[in-house]
Amino acid sequence: MSPLAEIVAPIEQPLASVGRFLSRQLAEELVTHTASLTRAHLEDRELLSEVAAYVSAGQGKLLRPTLVLLAAQYGPAAEAKREALVQAATAIELVHDATLIHDDIIDEAPLRRRRPSVPSKWGSEVSVIMGDFLYAKAFSLLAALGDLRVIELMAQTTARLCQGEMHEVERRFDVTIRDEEYVRLIDAKTAALMAASCETGAQLAGASPEVVRRLSEFGRAFGLAFQIADDCLDFVGDAELLGKAVGADVGQGNLSLPAIYWLRELPPAQRDEVHQILTETAAGPDELRAIVEQIRRSGAVDAAYAAAAQWAEQAKAALPEGPARAALAALTDYAVSRNI
Repeated sequence: MSPLAEIVAPIEQPLASVGRFLSRQLAEELVTHTASLTRAHLEDRELLSEVAAYVSAGQGKLLRPTLVLLAAQYGPAAEAKREALVQAATAIELVHDATLIHDDIIDEAPLRRRRPSVPSKWGSEVSVIMGDFLYAKAFSLLAALGDLRVIELMAQTTARLCQGEMHEVERRFDVTIRDEEYVRLIDAKTAALMAASCETGAQLAGASPEVVRRLSEFGRAFGLAFQIADDCLDFVGDAELLGKAVGADVGQGNLSLPAIYWLRELPPAQRDEVHQILTETAAGPDELRAIVEQIRRSGAVDAAYAAAAQWAEQAKAALPEGPARAALAALTDYAVSRNI
């Protein structure tokens, strides 16, 4: 059994239900009322069905649904609300998948989860529509829960995700970006949805307001630790496991914490040279490999992992006592492991 499988063992059955429900929602939505459609509409739906099936087949680790279900264990109604929790967790994963598709359009990413990205297979137009479809489906599921708190939380969180993505676009190729700006960026782009996942699970299960607050705080720190560690893999990860080339983020101008730590130690003239390499000469594989190697040798990756570990400790410190505390703490350690 893998380390992650051991951690999620207490929620194995509802988590499996999320995976099945996610696949079923994408499939069933696309076959509804087909008898009343014109031939042209049927052809449109066939394309949507094809892309949806591709997204469904590429499910990831379901980390955000895991947070929903583990946080729910703090509430007295976790078992009674199991169906609602599975539905909410599915909606949150659909939001996450939508953000990934839109990210891949912006970054022109050829790969996602070790296979061609949706934009690389169908182009930007289809991908924009598919991402919007996933958002619409997610909020339809949330609306069906009848809990305005959850709907409002996810609406606010989705707005923050967009703000984070916009900030990333604004600061692309900015070799003067500071580490605190990077943290604000990933707080909006990644940590906000992690926090909302924990808050949603705890609220739906009837946890106390204080427990909900602390789990939301945990989710934010967890998300920051996870994203920093994940960004480190752009420099030290295995390309086959990553599903993208090592150094791809730097090549696209997305300067994460290891790159920021490295850049701030360079003389201004050398930073300008790096900027020129990345922007004006369309850095090729050789140039990117040289930059990645310099970042590795500088100790910046180790420093970034240390920052991730600090956020992980802050996340664990926020955890209330309860039945899922050990699992969430173990999940935090797993998230910052250099082996994922």
